[in-house]
Amino acid sequence: MAQNQVVGIAVTAGGRQILEQIPFLTIHDPVDDLKQELGRLWQSYRTIVFCLPLEKVVRLIAPHLSENPPAVIAINATATHVISVLGESYLVPQIADLLHAQPIGADLTTTGIKPVDQWGVPWGWRLGTGDWQGINQDLHQGAKIVVWQETGSRLWQRALPSQHNLIFPDSPETEAQVFISHRLRRLGDRQVQWHPRVLWLGLVCEPHTPPGLIVQAIQTACQIHYLAELAIAGIATPDHNEHLGAIAHDRDWCYKADLLPTSDAEALALKAGGTDASLIAHSQVFHHSHQEGGVTIAIAIAPQEYIGQEGHLGIMADLQNLTLQQRQYLIKADVIMATSVPDQFSLGKIIETHINYPQAISLAQAGLRVVLVNDRADLVFSHLLDRGWNGHHPLVEVIPAVSPIQSTAAKLGTVLQENFCVINLHGGEPPEGTLQRRVEAAAISDLVIAILEPCTPLRLTPLILSLEILRHYRSVTTPVAVVRQEQIIVSQLNQVDIKPIDRDTIIIVGNESNQFLRYDRLQ
Repeated sequence: MAQNQVVGIAVTAGGRQILEQIPFLTIHDPVDDLKQELGRLWQSYRTIVFCLPLEKVVRLIAPHLSENPPAVIAINATATHVISVLGESYLVPQIADLLHAQPIGADLTTTGIKPVDQWGVPWGWRLGTGDWQGINQDLHQGAKIVVWQETGSRLWQRALPSQHNLIFPDSPETEAQVFISHRLRRLGDRQVQWHPRVLWLGLVCEPHTPPGLIVQAIQTACQIHYLAELAIAGIATPDHNEHLGAIAHDRDWCYKADLLPTSDAEALALKAGGTDASLIAHSQVFHHSHQEGGVTIAIAIAPQEYIGQEGHLGIMADLQNLTLQQRQYLIKADVIMATSVPDQFSLGKIIETHINYPQAISLAQAGLRVVLVNDRADLVFSHLLDRGWNGHHPLVEVIPAVSPIQSTAAKLGTVLQENFCVINLHGGEPPEGTLQRRVEAAAISDLVIAILEPCTPLRLTPLILSLEILRHYRSVTTPVAVVRQEQIIVSQLNQVDIKPIDRDTIIIVGNESNQFLRYDRLQ
């Protein structure tokens, strides 16, 4: 099975609270003998994050240093510094961003590419054999690396920076250093192999076949055809078999029982592989001279790998004034769909600058973690329902955010909690007269009014009409704030200048009972 990812270790309640802010790690429960337990964790995880003093971390890891150690990161007790202690972990700046801490020794992503042993993690690929430490060193030092990809999605390549040191030849594969394939190869120095899970096995077992014979038959079938067991996505059988269920569970394979009412192993393999799957190993019967039973195995290959996890689609309105929860979602995301993405969140991720609701949904359905930055969550759910969404696959969540209205009010020295309303002057095309009635109702009710998307160069009428209505119902000395990014102009209702106002401006109109605007900024 693939090595686990990231484990966090803390021995105090405060340290554990710090680690709980890092969404992509598993927190290890404290034990009496941490030195002894660390030996097991050292072999099981790719990255270990300690929330301990640096000198204690160094003493703990010293006896375990080996040829291929995990990356080690230390966080101090006050979470002000995140330190790269051992290895080249691209997680240092991400953890520092989550904790609002200073990264130390974080010159780890000079190529803008994630370490090679992280490439296939979002896609459920299995880490094969090879000199992973050596190839990561080559990558970090900027050496040219030849990648031969035979199977699996190539979407991961879209996460690469525009300028990179990877070479993708059409052929031949003999010069490659990184193999991405369902096949098993003998490797030389500075070579590694990833195995996308694209193989589906159709199995038909004779009565009383022992589990040992089943496992041996699968291993032999793979060896005969030079296939990697790590590339197996799942197995399909004509009926439920307790032994096969246990074998699949132990190896994290998908188990499909009662898939077809047939004992044809080839048909089962093709059905399990889905549309466009093709047969690469015809049915073959395996027996053992000293054991009862037998196994018939056929193997199909699917064009799309099996990721093996539930996809997730998170929707957030924008990337301004990010909350901790939003930062966690962005760091965990495999795909971010937004018109622009801050650099600290883009490393190693697929960035789609064109908003495409069906594509976002499809990627999440495939098992990826997708963040869609768009303020029209209603349209996303409309597309989901059109696809027959059952409410669970994929998981969909609208991520709470700091509203632009609240952020703007804070710049003015106030908090809008009640007795206010929001009107979008360009939010669709309401029926004639509707916008006028909305503004009149808000003006009469003496609510604080926040106006979004007030105008465009070709559409000034809604803003002009709204200001006329407000002047009719409210005092001309009513305070008005015109806010565009960091530019703030505070004036009165009879002095509003519409020239600097555009679609990205937010206008806040005060009321008589709550003079919330900062009059020291009146112009």
